Amino acid sequence: MLLREYLKEWTKEDLLNEARSYELKNCSRLKKDDLIDRIVEYLTTEEALRGRLSCLTKEQMVLFCKACTEPQKISAEEIMDGMQLYKYVLGSFEEVSDCFTVFEEIAQGFSGIDDEAFRAVQSKKGWLMKCISFFIDYYEIAPLEILDAGGNAGGHHRILHFPDGETGNAGPAERESALFREGLVCTSSSF
Repeated sequence: MLLREYLKEWTKEDLLNEARSYELKNCSRLKKDDLIDRIVEYLTTEEALRGRLSCLTKEQMVLFCKACTEPQKISAEEIMDGMQLYKYVLGSFEEVSDCFTVFEEIAQGFSGIDDEAFRAVQSKKGWLMKCISFFIDYYEIAPLEILDAGGNAGGHHRILHFPDGETGNAGPAERESALFREGLVCTSSSF
C-alpha cells in the first residue's frame, strides 16, 4: 500500500492539519495533490523517519519490522501497538483482511536507516516511551527530565499532568502522540 494513495482518501482540511502537526510551512494554498506530495516527502526524510521510528516501543518495532515485509494479522495483544503505528502514519489496516501493512515509501526509507546506531537509539527511546506510557496510564502524569544536547540531565524537571478534564477520553496512544508533537520526548536530539 502506498502512503500517497492512503492520503488521497483524506480531506484537504485533514491534510492541512496533518501538515501543521509536522510544522510544514506554506501549505494552505497548495492543491490537494501537492499537499499530499509535501507530506509524503517530509514523512520519508531520514530525519523524520529516525525521529518517529525511534519512539516506538520494542513491541511496536517488532510489529513494524514484520509488517515492512508482509501484511500482519494483529493479535488481541498487538491491537494497541498496531493502532500506535497507524496513528504515527507508518502504515494502515487493509480493509478486506484487517491485516496491518507498512506503507511502501516508509518501508523503503526504513531500509536506509536501519543500522546499529539507529537500533541503539531506538532501544533507549522506545524504553523511555514505554515508561512514560506506564506513568500516564496509571498515574495520569508524565515525569520528564529535560535533557541537554549531550543527553545528560540538564537539572530541570517537569511533570505533565493529564487530568481527565483536559484529556477527555484520550487513550495512551493519543497522549503519547501529544508528547511527541510537543517535542517533550522522541526528538532527534533527545539522546
